[in-house]
Amino acid sequence: MKKYYQYYKYIPILQIFQLLKHWKLEIGSIGNSRRRREGQTLVSLMIFMVTAIIIITAAVAVIIINSKATSKFYQGIVSYDIAETGIENAIIRLLRDPNYSGETLVLEDKTVEIQVSGASPYTIISTGTNGNFKRTIQATASYNNNVLNISSWEEQ
Repeated sequence: MKKYYQYYKYIPILQIFQLLKHWKLEIGSIGNSRRRREGQTLVSLMIFMVTAIIIITAAVAVIIINSKATSKFYQGIVSYDIAETGIENAIIRLLRDPNYSGETLVLEDKTVEIQVSGASPYTIISTGTNGNFKRTIQATASYNNNVLNISSWEEQ
């Protein structure tokens, strides 16, 4: 702009106003360009934020689903362990009393139903219940020379 002002003596007044008007438009377009860049930055930031929120929401959903699955898996394991406890309890009872026929045990909020049938071999069925989960184990035992032998132990 300096060069225009150096020659202001030789330029008619109308041209000076046109130069000033042109200079003002250039300054104005610089301001608009900055506003456009700020607007683009805001749009980019919004896109980044939406993407981040979607990713975080998906990650939290996966964590919740895995947590529920792990909880159910654990409850199933506890049910199986309770059923095994029932089988072991039945074996100890059979060692002490060969006429033992079974019982129902309550352990806190879990239950074990033990059924013993037969004479020799004995069939022992134990059902462990933990909430909505039930696991059943069946074992077969028999006396040989006053020794109780377990011939099978399997989940049904």
